Amino acid sequence: MNGRRASYLAARREVRERLRSRAFLISTLVQVLAVAAIAIAVSVVGGTGPTEVKVGAIGPAGETITAQAQVPADRLDLDLLIENFATEQAARAAIEAGDIEIAVGTGPVLAGSGASEPAQAVLGQVAAEQKLRSGLDQAGLPPARTAELLDSSRVGFEQVRTSEDDGGQGIAFLSTILLYLALIFAGYAVASGVVEEKSTRVVELIIKAMKPRDLLAGKVIGIGLMGLVQLLLVVAAGLGTTLLLGGVDLPPATLDTALLALLYFVLGFALYGCAFAVAGSIVSRQEDSQSSTAPVMILLVGSYIIATSIASQPSSTLAVIGTLLPPVAPFAVPARAASGELPLEQLLLSVVLMIAASAMLIWLAGRVYERAVLRTGAPIRFRELLRLLRSP
Repeated sequence: MNGRRASYLAARREVRERLRSRAFLISTLVQVLAVAAIAIAVSVVGGTGPTEVKVGAIGPAGETITAQAQVPADRLDLDLLIENFATEQAARAAIEAGDIEIAVGTGPVLAGSGASEPAQAVLGQVAAEQKLRSGLDQAGLPPARTAELLDSSRVGFEQVRTSEDDGGQGIAFLSTILLYLALIFAGYAVASGVVEEKSTRVVELIIKAMKPRDLLAGKVIGIGLMGLVQLLLVVAAGLGTTLLLGGVDLPPATLDTALLALLYFVLGFALYGCAFAVAGSIVSRQEDSQSSTAPVMILLVGSYIIATSIASQPSSTLAVIGTLLPPVAPFAVPARAASGELPLEQLLLSVVLMIAASAMLIWLAGRVYERAVLRTGAPIRFRELLRLLRSP
């Protein structure tokens, strides 16, 4: 049996085992429901709907002003709730009682101490236009000329999204923690799968039909594929729920960040998955796997901690170093991309370094796995592992 066919069969076996595993299906469902629940909570608690402003219209002039202010108010995401008043005194009393925030008519714009400033600006501009129109009409200016002068002097209002509120930091944080959790779950699945096969002696039967290196490749590919499916389902649940509720505006960097997160999950799992496979192959019991995987987990946790610092300072020197370090790059690159601080040349160099590091580790993991997978009993020590690697 050639290597590709053997790896394919091993990968298919892993996929089938995961699909039949209640633990895998339940964990996937829990993650999807948890992310959907978080998206619902954010939408309900932190949703950014229109700002309601209670406005008083004093007489016919106030009704005209509030009617014409609806369009610019909508552009600023303001919902004007209009209440009519016959006199200025009645509107003033309503403001003092807290029933309304702003009142407009033929006189000055009346506003309470906590009234919305954007609403004051919009209503004040429309009121000024009305006074100017009335003065020009009284001066005998033709209506067409009056409209032309008003159009040329009108100042528009538009909210501009700044770097602080573009959502990039939130997307960076989410992409980092999702990748971190996905790599942990998939990595431990690789290590526990290897240990289980060794402890039950199943691996002794399997390697009679295929080389240990091909078995390792198939195992990493199969478990990595199911981990990718989990990640896609979780991301789809979060984004789908958010878009369905419409309570949160997704920043422009969302799609690019999602694609980079998927790419770096593949690259990161090739790196960490092989390391977990090596950790599993040097022990024979599940209770020993925690100690053997500890160095990999320390590297993984350390890389995640560094990435959280990079997410808050995406243009720092640490961010550039983390982008080029293969263990840190899976978390750092999507975070920097979400913040708009990732130059193209650094991204390309990071991908090249990740591929080179993954290829080297896959080769190394294959040699370790081939020489250690049949060893049972006490965990293999580091010196013994080096001796096994040097052996032909």
